[in-house]
Amino acid sequence: MQEKGMLSIIIPVYNTEPYLRRCIDSVINQTYGNLEIILVDDGSTDGSGNICDAYAETDARVRVIHQENGGQANARCAGMEAAGGKYLGFVDSDDWIACEMYEKLLRDAEHYDLVTSGLQRHDTTGRITSILTDSLPAGAYETSRELASFFDNLVICKYGENAVFAEGLLHSACSKLFRTKIVREIYREANVSVKNGEDWLFCMLYALKCNAVKVTHESYYHYMRRAGSASDRMNPYCLSENNALYLTVSKALQGHWMEKQIRLQFQRWFMCRVAEMIPKFLQFDPSAVFPQYICPYFNALRGKKIVIFGAGRVGRDYCRELDTADFYVVLWVDNYHCGEKYYGKKIDPPDKLADAAYA
Repeated sequence: MQEKGMLSIIIPVYNTEPYLRRCIDSVINQTYGNLEIILVDDGSTDGSGNICDAYAETDARVRVIHQENGGQANARCAGMEAAGGKYLGFVDSDDWIACEMYEKLLRDAEHYDLVTSGLQRHDTTGRITSILTDSLPAGAYETSRELASFFDNLVICKYGENAVFAEGLLHSACSKLFRTKIVREIYREANVSVKNGEDWLFCMLYALKCNAVKVTHESYYHYMRRAGSASDRMNPYCLSENNALYLTVSKALQGHWMEKQIRLQFQRWFMCRVAEMIPKFLQFDPSAVFPQYICPYFNALRGKKIVIFGAGRVGRDYCRELDTADFYVVLWVDNYHCGEKYYGKKIDPPDKLADAAYA
């Protein structure tokens, strides 16, 4: 194929030795060859740094940056500043990508500021638990009318099954292709430290600068959720971080030609986010949290043995309200959250349904 311009792929690395080779191999084996791979060893204390150096010795496209631990955003920033490519992609060091990912995304790179794709979620056994794509319809958004539709559905998508929570654009930075010039503008203008929501904030700020976007519903990125990740741990600074996120986006919206429409979506999304995040990351007692969803079938289910399918917002609220003396939840299943615990109750995979006794 005709080369479209050099691509820089940034991989922040911190103590992911068991998964790192799989990640790097998936990038090295891309069918698009005009790329550089920037491995940012963010102060790893296992063998990750040595693995990075070994790859740099055998492949001239691999560059390694060793630095003191500063977090993922800091590592991405270091890689971005060193990047020499016209286009930029991010990969997390415990994930992997399909070999054709960047060849496919780069087909549209010259004409669009942003090219998106979806991702496949895996558990630690490698089993696919879900496939996610943008809720925005696939296609090009470049005319005034098309861009108006894009921004009118950017944060909360009217095309989604649940218009309250369906995000128009997936908040993963790793499933997209960016222009390096715009990425640098984002990182230099908005130096905001957010442990939970960093990707959402970056993708939002980037989208606001786009004049042409291509949305695809192919899923090339493979994301593995590991227990003990940053998204699972207590974060005593979540209030101040959410305040910084709100102020940063609010400032970025000022003067945007779709400011009114986007700001309303953002405010609705932000209220839902805070209601969910504060109890989780400040580790509130579950009984202190007001439910967002009330089960409409209380009378019919009283005294019954119940199976709940789903551990999202609705499922968690139902489980907490139904698992009482009058309502006995014998099984709680979910494709994505299996193995986790909420309110002291374990979530099992759906195949456990066959063994459940309920009525």
